[in-house]
Amino acid sequence: MKKLLSLSAVACLLMVACSKDSIGTKPVLTFKSYSQPVVDLTNSESGLQAFFQIQDGDGDIENGFWVQTFFDSVTDSLNFERKQMPNIDAHVGGKVDAEVILTLDNISLSPPNNTVPDSIHFRIYVEDNAGNKSDTITTPKVALLKQ
Repeated sequence: MKKLLSLSAVACLLMVACSKDSIGTKPVLTFKSYSQPVVDLTNSESGLQAFFQIQDGDGDIENGFWVQTFFDSVTDSLNFERKQMPNIDAHVGGKVDAEVILTLDNISLSPPNNTVPDSIHFRIYVEDNAGNKSDTITTPKVALLKQ
C-alpha cells in the first residue's frame, strides 16, 4: 500500500510539473498592435507606438529592442538599431510576461532623403543577458502621410 501511495504521489508531481507553462530561456516576442493606422509626418508631435508582448522564462532580458526599419519605396533597409524599452530588469531571476511599448518619434519615422514612401514596417528582436535572442518578427505596414 505504501508503494502505491508513493507511486501516486510521484505521478501527481510529474503531472503538475509537466502541465506548468514553460517559456524557456529564449525570449518570445509577439507584435500586438500599433497606436494608430496612419502616421502623419506633417504633424511634428505625431509619432507612433508599437505594442508587444515579451515573455522570458528566466527574466534576464535586456531593456532594449533591436529594430530594423523598412520604407515601402526604398530598396535598402537600415541596420538594426537599439531602441529603449521600458525597464524590465527588475524581474531578473523570475519569469517575465509583460506588454511593452516601442515609442518612435517622427525623426525615427522620417524616410531617407529624396524618397517618398507611403508606408513603413519593422523587423524586431530582443536579446537577453545570456545572449539568447527571440525570433525576429516583422510588423505589419503602417501608412505614412506626408504633404
